[in-house]
Amino acid sequence: MVNRIRPATNKSEKGILEINEDEAPLIRLIFDRYVNHERGDGRVAEYLITHGYTKALRENGKLVYIDESFVGQVICNEIYCGVMVYGKRTNVKNPKTGKVTTKVKDKSEWYRSEGLHEPIISKELFAKAQAIRKKNTHNQPKVYNPNHAAVFSGLLVCPECGSPMHGVGGLGKVKQDGKHGGGQYYYTCSKHRRKKGEYRCPYSKGWRQDKIDALMRNIIVQIASNEQFRQDMADRLGKAVDTSEYEAQVELLSKQIKNKTMTLKRNITAIDNFDWDVENSDTLYDALNADYIRLTRW
Repeated sequence: MVNRIRPATNKSEKGILEINEDEAPLIRLIFDRYVNHERGDGRVAEYLITHGYTKALRENGKLVYIDESFVGQVICNEIYCGVMVYGKRTNVKNPKTGKVTTKVKDKSEWYRSEGLHEPIISKELFAKAQAIRKKNTHNQPKVYNPNHAAVFSGLLVCPECGSPMHGVGGLGKVKQDGKHGGGQYYYTCSKHRRKKGEYRCPYSKGWRQDKIDALMRNIIVQIASNEQFRQDMADRLGKAVDTSEYEAQVELLSKQIKNKTMTLKRNITAIDNFDWDVENSDTLYDALNADYIRLTRW
């Protein structure tokens, strides 16, 4: 992951990074909770939110809440263990179109410098956090009930907030032979299970997947067996479809994506080359960081 978080450091008059002791305790706490307790971005974020922690309030008064994305960015940021990283990106030109795009280099190609500033945490603690993160982000094979699928996951919507409902399930109680008893699967609101500091859906009820799937299958069978519906579908499929409206929408969206990509590229360049010696550097950097988050969530 490429970092977009301002480190808990200040630049002195001599141009040397120094530890910001007002923000450093939060960084140390995040690494401690991640390595020795919760061992996950979301759980650490939930702990911090529950105990009233917030990010340092900048001059523009934004982005003070903590979420799992913030925790993940902190955990991946080598600056906290005394390492400065350069040359993360390179410009690549398409030989066919001539278009130049920004590409993130492999981590083995990054340039690292040590000893330019005091570390906030030890290298050993940072290494342990990376090992846990690598284990957490590895795609594990589906061991229990590999043939099960939440067919309508993402299609059903929460009656409280309108967010997609996702499939979840438990393994059931462990039997005497050490095997799980099967468990039950549910559809639950995707916004209820996560905490982002600002909003969490209060709808906690889970819908049993077997009952919802059976109900939806019956509805689909009834619709498909209706002669009028079948005739209408045959007529629609037999007619030529006018795609001009959709093509216009695709063209418009393509332009919007192109503009967003160019804006994001300029934003990344501005962050990488940011000059901390300018007046109101905190405010300017936070504005760039806020723009980056807005653009990447678009």
